[in-house]
Amino acid sequence: MLTRSITALLLLVVVAIGVFSTAFQPYLIVLLLLAGAYAAAREWAQMMPVKLSAPAFALGVTAVSALCLYFNEVWLGVSLIGALIWIPASYWVKRYPLHPKQWFNSRLVLIGAALIVASATSAYALWQSSAWWLIYAMALVWVTDTGAYLFGRKWGKHKLAPNVSPNKTYEGMWGGLFLSALYVLSIGLYALELSGLLLIEFFMLSIFCAYISVAGDLFESMIKREAGVKDSGTMLPGHGGVLDRIDAQLATLPIFYAGITLLMNPLISGF
Repeated sequence: MLTRSITALLLLVVVAIGVFSTAFQPYLIVLLLLAGAYAAAREWAQMMPVKLSAPAFALGVTAVSALCLYFNEVWLGVSLIGALIWIPASYWVKRYPLHPKQWFNSRLVLIGAALIVASATSAYALWQSSAWWLIYAMALVWVTDTGAYLFGRKWGKHKLAPNVSPNKTYEGMWGGLFLSALYVLSIGLYALELSGLLLIEFFMLSIFCAYISVAGDLFESMIKREAGVKDSGTMLPGHGGVLDRIDAQLATLPIFYAGITLLMNPLISGF
């Protein structure tokens, strides 16, 4: 528990420095995102059902991510690709255990690359608008996860996806969504001072992202189960791998950025 807490604290410090640094912007945030993309891609490659050079795959994903960060014309398109992937991914999670050949095959290589690139791109796009937008989107996942843990531990009885992650419950999921709803409303009403239709749209988008973050977590758990591993890696002591920490962010960041850009464009510069 001590090791896990120390690692979490160090990660929080690194993220805060990268997000809020001013002397070297945007170099630190870019370095942080590309380092995360490389580590996540390497772990993804090691869990794939096909023979793959993890370093080569990770370098390729990192290079594509760097290009996408540079060209702001592609940010929305890349984010939409990442968002749309969760349509089949959520279906696979719901239907698990499917026969592995129906989903655990070579196309997961491209899916992983697209999700990682889209997540890095969306994170940078949000940061370009305001560092607080990136913090808001990431914190939405943390709040949901915390609520799910607390409510699930106290009242969890009905299994959410027993074949994928036996410890997750419906009570935990609804508790996580309840806590995230309080978080969203507090930001929407008091930080952004929203009202009317704009508040409703902001609330619905955020809650959907909180909900889909659960699918991100379960999707990675499903892949680990088929790959026969407990954690995606060992880079983060007490936490496992990088993917174990950002699996929900892979789902949330592209959807949130695409949604807020398409539906609430005037809001993007208001934080």
